[in-house]
Amino acid sequence: MVTEEDPMNKKTIFILVSLLFLLLGLLLVRAMFQRQTLPPSPSLNPTPLTSPPSPTEEIRSDLVILSTVPRNGEAAVEINIPLRIVMNQPIENVSLTAVVTPRVDYATQKLGPVFFLTPRTTFEKNTQYTIDILSGNTRVGSFSFITGAQEHAGTAPDESSIQEQERFYLNNYPDVFLSNNIPFDSDQFFIKRGGVRPPPDQRNYFVVTLKGDRENSKEVFLHWLRSLGLTDTQIQTLDIEYQTQ
Repeated sequence: MVTEEDPMNKKTIFILVSLLFLLLGLLLVRAMFQRQTLPPSPSLNPTPLTSPPSPTEEIRSDLVILSTVPRNGEAAVEINIPLRIVMNQPIENVSLTAVVTPRVDYATQKLGPVFFLTPRTTFEKNTQYTIDILSGNTRVGSFSFITGAQEHAGTAPDESSIQEQERFYLNNYPDVFLSNNIPFDSDQFFIKRGGVRPPPDQRNYFVVTLKGDRENSKEVFLHWLRSLGLTDTQIQTLDIEYQTQ
């Protein structure tokens, strides 16, 4: 006897097959979406992390290193020497990072165009160090030096190099120039660097203690400033606080 297939069974089978294909399609789409949104695999050579600049700092690509202390390639450098990098423009509001290799922990200070790096511990003896200066992720420049074996013995920059650097400060940044010549004490006055003014000024200020008659001691102090090579115009731009003893 031949029996007819129940049309309800055909309809049920069709619905189940359709649902199965729909489910497989959804799973395939989900798998493809997850594959596209997976985070990239970590690099085998990741870029060193640097602190993001503060809102008051900017990243500059036009910075140039004019000179350094120690000089690039200098040997027998003192193991406790602070580093000084002179830029081609003021850097108070510029984001700067120094990468020292081998690694050294240091404190930084920015005065005018000068970037100071002061190691918190002494350098290793007879070791080559490389310093890379970055503005954001932009490499400004680098220099290297080799330390000597003694703490207080080293090859100092030549006299002409020192004089050239001081003339640059004198002509362009009188406050930095004066900072390099103090503290200074005499029988009439004592001058020291007070610090750096907060933004927006961010420049050096100085504290002068007048020891004798105020007017006479002040005149002696101004005469001393002129003897350093500062002009009256430059002296008027200096931020000086006077106090009496």
